[in-house]
Formats: sequence, C-alpha cells, structure tokens
Amino acid sequence: MARNLGIVKEEQLKPISIASRLHDIGKISIPSDILLKPGKLTDSEFAVIRMHPEIGWAAISRVNFPWPIAEIILEHHENMDGSGYPRGLKGQEIRFEAKIIRVADTIDAMASDRAYRAAQSKQEIISELNRGKGLIYCKEICEAAIAYLTAES
Repeated sequence: MARNLGIVKEEQLKPISIASRLHDIGKISIPSDILLKPGKLTDSEFAVIRMHPEIGWAAISRVNFPWPIAEIILEHHENMDGSGYPRGLKGQEIRFEAKIIRVADTIDAMASDRAYRAAQSKQEIISELNRGKGLIYCKEICEAAIAYLTAES
C-alpha cells in the first residue's frame, strides 16, 4: 500500500514493510477469548487489547533493526488529534510510518470478516477514512488511500 500511495520515499518502504508485518505482534499475549469475541468488548477487555502496542514494542525493541521498528509498532494506534493510544501522541509527534500503518490497518480490519461483523464495503471504508481524515488519520495518507481505493474500482 505504501508504494501504491505515491507519497512514500524509497528508503521508507523497508521499515514500513517490516513494521507492518510485526505491528500486531503484541496481540500474541492477548487471550483468544477476547481477540475472537463475537460481541462488543467490555471496557476491561478493551483495556487489555489496548496493551498490544506496548507489548509489541517491548518484544521488538530487543531486536537490533537499523530502523525504529519498535517505535513504529508502539505508535500504530496513535491518532492525529491525540485521542489514540498508548501515549496520546498527536500530529507530528507520530512517526510517518506509523501513520501509514494506522490507515492500512484500518482498511484491512474493515475489509476483513471479524468474529463480531462481516467485512465492510469499499464505500464504507472510504466513508470511514473521510470521517477520520485529519482527526484520527493523517489527511495526506487518507487522501492517497481514498484515491487508490476509488481508482481500484
């Protein structure tokens, strides 16, 4: 996705590729009854889910990558307006690579069947990106992703 957006420098592709493959590694420590729950999560269950970026960071920070892979993993649920987690970073405080993974992860999650809902349509995905553009997701990345999804039709 990063390459297809046309807004990523060549040297950013490798760390984005690695971090995107590892971004949810912290979920390995989340009980499967929470991850696969067919209904709405309770506040305490969601609090457990919200721990996965920090758990992933802790695991991957021990690996000596030439890029900040662990930090990208840690930041992949941060929102542009500071409402994300785990640190409540906002705007330019969030690494660009994490912003890309945030959008790609949203698209993937919405386009996939889940225990609690069926996959959503391309139009629903585009609507979500438009709704969160600049607030949750990076505006530039959303616009590029929407253009890509629209052209893909």
